[in-house]
Amino acid sequence: MPGQEVWELYGEQYRGCPFKIVTRQSANFLRAFQFYKQGYLPNGGNWIDQSAKMLDAFEVIEKELQAIDLEREKRRNQFKR
Repeated sequence: MPGQEVWELYGEQYRGCPFKIVTRQSANFLRAFQFYKQGYLPNGGNWIDQSAKMLDAFEVIEKELQAIDLEREKRRNQFKR
């Protein structure tokens, strides 16, 4: 049935869209990360003036994006053979 697909994230299965498990704080970190990538920091000053939680979130997001890019590259290389 549409909307009842089973999604697997980190070994756990979810019925329906996994977007529902994203907290408001996580969504805010993702939004702030987009501005960060464009050169804007959430708080005044430089990176040392940002909260440790924000910097940790950016690091996690960046690592996940790198893992996604690596997986995409592996899939592309499979089709080239």
